[in-house]
Amino acid sequence: MVPVRESVTYVTSKNPVLALFTIVVLLAPSSTLVFFEGSRVPSLPDVFRPGFHDLVPEGSSFVKRGIVIANGPPGSPDSVWARDPSVLIDTGGVYRMWYRGSDGFRWRILYATSTDGIVWNKQGTVLDSSGLIGAPFVSREDSTYHLWFQDQADGTIRHASSVDGRSWSPPAVALAPGTSGAWDRANALTPWVVKTSPGYLMYYTGSDGSSEAIGVAASTTYTGFSALFGGPIISIGPPGSWDDSAVRFPAVFPGSLWTMYYAGRNSSVWSIGIATSSDGLNWTKAPGNPILTPAPYPSWENLGINGGSPLSDSGGLRFYYSGGNQSTLQIGLAVVPAAFEGFSYLSYLWIILVLAIGLPIAVIVVIFLLLPQGRRSA
Repeated sequence: MVPVRESVTYVTSKNPVLALFTIVVLLAPSSTLVFFEGSRVPSLPDVFRPGFHDLVPEGSSFVKRGIVIANGPPGSPDSVWARDPSVLIDTGGVYRMWYRGSDGFRWRILYATSTDGIVWNKQGTVLDSSGLIGAPFVSREDSTYHLWFQDQADGTIRHASSVDGRSWSPPAVALAPGTSGAWDRANALTPWVVKTSPGYLMYYTGSDGSSEAIGVAASTTYTGFSALFGGPIISIGPPGSWDDSAVRFPAVFPGSLWTMYYAGRNSSVWSIGIATSSDGLNWTKAPGNPILTPAPYPSWENLGINGGSPLSDSGGLRFYYSGGNQSTLQIGLAVVPAAFEGFSYLSYLWIILVLAIGLPIAVIVVIFLLLPQGRRSA
């Protein structure tokens, strides 16, 4: 058997470029090697596959692409607000988005389509009932679309169905506020529904009129949900934390490790964080939160970002979200390119350290390996 050191010496002496690469790779920690592995996330199981979703646990690897749904002209249904996107990729690669629009007087659910998920064609209003509806969540089962949304006229979450995503059945109550004294007695808001083997789980924001938290309800069908546990599953954080004032807008994806994206607010701004769970019921907030924060003034989103709709396609992870400033709310897009999913600022720091420390050593080693044998031992 040829000793390992002699094998490395032989190969690298014949190829100085390979020698340099070998030294750098040996010096690099595993969190840096995620760059070479594509979308693998270090220290976490591969929960989601292409077409589903992925985690971004360390810092934020998101790259913001700007506004994708801007406010319409004065008097249009989204002239003041365009917010709360729900996005899916449909048959034939068509992207579909349902979102809340406001002209300053009524809240409606609007619809848009796209061939690439970046340039969108607005299709107008698809649901306008009480004038206080919003936060749509849409999923598709077979040939039917299912829509859950909040109706703040009575504090309920309602359900409707459609075969084309445009014309919807008369809405029916899916979840009502809790009873007197309950943590969610005032409103049930911002639904997100996950299909499970026994039925459906609905993650939602509950309010008692003065504070908000995130809860979960269950049903065997699209309506008739009942809240579980008698309390929230995600509450505000301790004083001074990024989510110490409010939590809202859960977006949940099942797997061996369940993942929840949610919005949190401190005393000044909304941001996006994640929590994880082994069963979809008991949750732990990630220590690296928040993973997506608003850009500073005078950006279009400087007052906060929330209402996220994450999904993954062949280009990587996309995160559609609501962003607002002092006058408007609009919908933006942040992405994690496929080659960089899980590749965070810590990895960049490791690369800088590797290059700063490893390159001089690598150059010396390469020169040594290229010297004739006699001069090495001289």
